[in-house]
Amino acid sequence: MTDPVLRLVVFGTPGTAGSKSAFPLWRTDKATGQRHFVRTMQVEKDLHNVKANWRTQIMAAAAEQIRCPCPELDCTKLLDPFPLDEALAGHVVFTVKKPASAPKTSRSWPAVKPDAGKYLRAAEDALQAAGVVRDDGRIVEYRRLAKCYPNEDPDALAVPGMVFTLWRMQDLSGWQRDAVLLAPAVADTLFDSAMSPPGGVTSSPPSGAGGDT
Repeated sequence: MTDPVLRLVVFGTPGTAGSKSAFPLWRTDKATGQRHFVRTMQVEKDLHNVKANWRTQIMAAAAEQIRCPCPELDCTKLLDPFPLDEALAGHVVFTVKKPASAPKTSRSWPAVKPDAGKYLRAAEDALQAAGVVRDDGRIVEYRRLAKCYPNEDPDALAVPGMVFTLWRMQDLSGWQRDAVLLAPAVADTLFDSAMSPPGGVTSSPPSGAGGDT
């Protein structure tokens, strides 16, 4: 079975990217006192620094896996093969806080804004900034992209956060050919969306991890 090149678990409130508000920028002429339109500014709202904190958490979690472990404080080297610079496949599940109004005794889904694509955009940007990938355009396919509530999905965490898994497309192709030739009862494949990716997350959140379930 093909192992992922990266399996990143991040705890915290997932943030988004892509939502911006437009504001007109005006300038007042000192001589005449008249206001003149200059341009429209695009400003991304970030109440309570959720987006900034989430980006920091992703980059910190990534650094633990890909940064050189040497004791030099100023070392910026990355472990081989990072940054990844080849075609990649991804599997991403975001665990978001379940609202108090949601059913307590049955499974439900966060079928509300923000959409999963905005969570993904923020995660991709952070992974590129951290040096995981040379460019997020290298991720050519997603086997699964989902958002769910804690403990209500096979890939969900116990608290809000994210599981981001990456495979090399070149490695996956051979594995998939074998999966097609073998009996379904013998070969675990990514074709079954209900299954966890190879090496599914079994870790627990660190002591003091936030998030209500």
